[in-house]
Amino acid sequence: MAVRRKPGMDPTGKIGHVVNYERNGELCQRILPDKSKHKDAKSPKQMAQRQRLSVTVLFTQYIADLIRLTYASQRKGRGTAGNAISSHILREGLTGEYPNITIDCEKIMISRGELEAPKWATVKIVEDGYLFEWDTALKDKERLDDLMLAVKYSRSTGITEGDVLDVKRKDGKFLSDEIQTSGDPDCDWWIGFCNKERTMCCDSVYVRWESAGEAARHQALLLNERQEKALTHKQTEVENETSVDDATDELQGQLKPMPIVSMDELFDPDVILQEIIALRKQQGINQTKFGEMIGKSRSQISKIESGTQKLTLTMFYKILKALNVEMRYNLSTVMDV
Repeated sequence: MAVRRKPGMDPTGKIGHVVNYERNGELCQRILPDKSKHKDAKSPKQMAQRQRLSVTVLFTQYIADLIRLTYASQRKGRGTAGNAISSHILREGLTGEYPNITIDCEKIMISRGELEAPKWATVKIVEDGYLFEWDTALKDKERLDDLMLAVKYSRSTGITEGDVLDVKRKDGKFLSDEIQTSGDPDCDWWIGFCNKERTMCCDSVYVRWESAGEAARHQALLLNERQEKALTHKQTEVENETSVDDATDELQGQLKPMPIVSMDELFDPDVILQEIIALRKQQGINQTKFGEMIGKSRSQISKIESGTQKLTLTMFYKILKALNVEMRYNLSTVMDV
């Protein structure tokens, strides 16, 4: 609303689309644009830049906390780690033309730093989840205790998630069923390592797995293999079955001292681990909950199931108790009778 400050003076303020104001002692007028006719018209270059920024922001916003660690060394002046990785993505990490601009995963570095990076890394679908493996050959052996960091990018949603894991570089592999449960197979991954104090990182290594169709085919092959093993095992049990009477007659006068056998002789570790994983999944128990049931962390459960950490007899009985499983074993398979 316009205001007349003194009698005889022109009013100042807004009247319709006209604004009266005083500048250096003189009355000035300015006409505002008609908002009903105003449109946010942008050139093709401006629209492309908008999409580039939108894709970059979506990629980084869900891993902002991790980026503060992985790009801390790339900060310049008053800039932040987020500014550093955004500049990197805008310069090198995008592909395609508007309106189909997307992330170029093979060119993006999720972490940067002075620590030694693994020379290679792979990920593959196994029966019980996703198995990550990496090179452990290092010049500096003190870096074997560095912690693994992993980032997953979903091409279908454009969303990224990641964290520092309780997995050491010297382990050489990491089995996770959390990733398989929470997302689609058409994803991209990066892994890297940071020191225990989480103050230094290495350059990340990009890893990509197969498409959804290939993943489904791979899972079907694994299921068939498992069914064939189960059938063979059942047939072997039937062939080895003998009645108590037959066994008693057979052993009369032929008993020998029971041999001392190790756990490895009694049990095939690979078969036992596969059965544990299958039973856990049948009961709808993930690695985190299973660890709580037997007093272990999720990363320790992952190491046990992947064979990285040796399964002791005590831990084996704890697992059987947690899964409510009764153990039976045919000693004739290990005794020379």
